[in-house]
Amino acid sequence: MVKMRMLVTGEGATGERATGEDGFTLIELLVALAVFSLGALALVRLDSATARTTAAIEARDLARIELGNLAAELMTDPRAPSIGTETGESGNAGRRWRWTRRTEPLERDLVRIDLTVAEPGGQALAVQTLVRPLE
Repeated sequence: MVKMRMLVTGEGATGERATGEDGFTLIELLVALAVFSLGALALVRLDSATARTTAAIEARDLARIELGNLAAELMTDPRAPSIGTETGESGNAGRRWRWTRRTEPLERDLVRIDLTVAEPGGQALAVQTLVRPLE
């Protein structure tokens, strides 16, 4: 017959010592959650800033395309535009654009044309200067 002795030393049923040092305390969990929340909030802000920047770049690029279209029309028209300032609206890429054209004479039968394209009610997104003959 084999005799077994059990030694009682304050250990649990699994044989692990219950010292209170195992696991995480509530304060540690709350601090970890706060740090994680701050990181997640920073990522959300970064994402919204990226979306705003992307929209601004898209608007500026589309305004440049519209500006190129207006410039091509002016350069291929047989007659130069009249001297002075003119404004108008056009549509491209499903958007409305407000353009301003300022024409002033230069020497030797040349005119300078300053073109500006903006969204209605917004600031200028694209600017270009052209020089062309009067006729």
